[in-house]
Amino acid sequence: MIAKAVLVLAVFGVGGELLGAWPRDVDVDLLLGPDHGSVRELRVAYVQQGEEVQGVRLTYPAGAPARVRHRARLGPGQYELRVEISAGEGARRLESRSLQVPTDGALRVDLAPAAPH
Repeated sequence: MIAKAVLVLAVFGVGGELLGAWPRDVDVDLLLGPDHGSVRELRVAYVQQGEEVQGVRLTYPAGAPARVRHRARLGPGQYELRVEISAGEGARRLESRSLQVPTDGALRVDLAPAAPH
């Protein structure tokens, strides 16, 4: 009887660990700042250990909203978020941030350009 109870607990323990290792949906809010209307395209890449594990290209012919939300399916771990922001007239800039998954709630990433000093 005790052996059976120990086995059941072990199965639940291993199952819980494995469940925590599965990819999950992560909502990501990209905050573009006051110049969001000039943004025409975002190329978003999630990089882990030097490899892109997921990416998406979002286009906004009339200009992007101030907050862009999208959902990524990511496993637990540390990621580098790389976002290429393209505005009209060929202007581009690359932003990079560190992310930790899992997280509670949406990840909020401020991509507004730094104010000039």
